[in-house]
Amino acid sequence: MIKELVAETRVTIQLLITAVAKGITNKGASYLSLTLQDASGQIEGKKWDATENDMKTLVEGKVFEFQADVLEYKGNNQLKIVSITEIDQDKIDSSLFVPAAPISRKMMQDKLFAYINLINDEQIKKVVEKIVNNHYLDIVIFPAAVKIHHAYSSGLLHHTISMLDLAKNISNLYKNINTDYLYAGAILHDIGKTKEFSGVVNPKYTLEGKLIGHISIISSIVKKTCVELNVDETKAILLQHMVLSHHGEREKGSPVPPLTIEAEILSFIDDFDSKMNLLQKALDQVEEGEFTPKILWMDDRCFLKTPK
Repeated sequence: MIKELVAETRVTIQLLITAVAKGITNKGASYLSLTLQDASGQIEGKKWDATENDMKTLVEGKVFEFQADVLEYKGNNQLKIVSITEIDQDKIDSSLFVPAAPISRKMMQDKLFAYINLINDEQIKKVVEKIVNNHYLDIVIFPAAVKIHHAYSSGLLHHTISMLDLAKNISNLYKNINTDYLYAGAILHDIGKTKEFSGVVNPKYTLEGKLIGHISIISSIVKKTCVELNVDETKAILLQHMVLSHHGEREKGSPVPPLTIEAEILSFIDDFDSKMNLLQKALDQVEEGEFTPKILWMDDRCFLKTPK
């Protein structure tokens, strides 16, 4: 695995290509800079004297077996690729090349259905159950983002469960909260990402994702499902409002701002959990007493890892 590589050694290792950049040396020779990944992390690889065949073969989203020298460059390991072997992409175990959620998928699946069972209104519950069942295989494996927060296998499910746990605790502190809508919103709000992204391995935005986006996608799914189940019109509108407003502000992508207490809470916990996931990842990369690099999505701030 990448995290186990030691400088000044030669290795044979299977890695996923997540990015490719072409370059020309000062002497006019072509080379490729590759971002390579397995479940333990990423590493930069260089293929010097790249041939035309290398240019055509080494593409994003494919796994190859590399023989390479591990070198240290500016404090980080880097691979100098010696040779490349193609492998059968149909026989690849994607779990070896995609980072996974830090919690067991089985545990998260069990919690998801436990929260669905906490929804008391039968019409709302049936809407949630039908949408979850129709998208279940993707819900449990998709990331919640391409590069930002929860960008790993089962990241969407992890994000959803974290939000449900936050929703439950918040609803115990304050009154006038209808947990049926709050739980339904937390479960449904990002399911549109199963159409917005291409998959788990090196996900990209689909045409539907680029032109419509996950908020409009899930709003359409909720409306259609409510019609199919003959759901009360007011309940259907409130469910649509939950998913349409979950980004909180129009400037952040919400077609409408939150106008119920449940929608307001949903937008808060969505933003909070996303930022905490980003911050945890950054803090994991530094020692106690050190600052993280600037975090773009948190106003370019550097955070101190508080000493014990």
